[in-house]
Amino acid sequence: MYTDIFTRNTGRVLLATGLLLVGLANEARAVDGVVLIDQAKAMAGNVTPYDTPGFPVTISQVGSYRLASNLIVPDANTTAIDAQVWPVFLDLNGFTIFGPTTCSATAVCSPLGSGMGVKNVQSVVNGSVIGMGSTGISIASISGASIERVVVVGNGGVGVLCTTNCVVNRVRAEYNKRDGIQIRSGVVSDSTSQNNGVSGIAVLDNGTVVNSVVNGNNTDPSAIGDGIYLNRGTVIGCTAVGNKHYGIRIGAGGYVNNALINNNGTGPQTWGGLQMGGNVCGNALCP
Repeated sequence: MYTDIFTRNTGRVLLATGLLLVGLANEARAVDGVVLIDQAKAMAGNVTPYDTPGFPVTISQVGSYRLASNLIVPDANTTAIDAQVWPVFLDLNGFTIFGPTTCSATAVCSPLGSGMGVKNVQSVVNGSVIGMGSTGISIASISGASIERVVVVGNGGVGVLCTTNCVVNRVRAEYNKRDGIQIRSGVVSDSTSQNNGVSGIAVLDNGTVVNSVVNGNNTDPSAIGDGIYLNRGTVIGCTAVGNKHYGIRIGAGGYVNNALINNNGTGPQTWGGLQMGGNVCGNALCP
């Protein structure tokens, strides 16, 4: 189902010549001043002051951080990286944060817990978060956060959760128990969200969803979700196929130049919001 995402790059080599040891005994900074984090450093602690050995890696200093290996948390109640200051910028550097949770095609996930992959950083880019007991990436207390070029799969809550003025770009969210991508306000662009338990993309207040694909969402038979749910705003140039409820549902706003195909199970194509033109429902223009 999504086993290909678990494939690790065993041939990856970290260049030792680019590292400069400064400050705390266990803190490694690259020549560009970025703090490197790997499994061994997480286990040792002191990545930043007050970071105790083991997970979560507690970030108490503003700055930029970069993974230098995959991170594997021991159980579903453990968070991998927890930022307690602002701003913190995290580059996953092509690596993956792994938890123990797996999710079925009907959004049955086990084990569930409180653990998150990444919590409360200003920016997360370039990697994967797979199998956390709760939310994959949670940025619940920062305005203007960004999540870009990230894959979130099989997490026991929302794949990507962000609150105010969020920028979500080129994210792939699959088989998460709740929404694939959920923001309160902001922009979701060029993203793919499919086979999630509730909605593929949910904007709870106001925002824009553009050039994104939502397929086969609302897999949890006990929940009601949509391909794209938007309380207020605009959906532009998106494709919604085979979602169990609405392909696009908008409280106030409109949709333009979208393709909506075979949503609402095997019944008729359904949608919501103001039809602003250029939308295709099945093989015909939407009425």
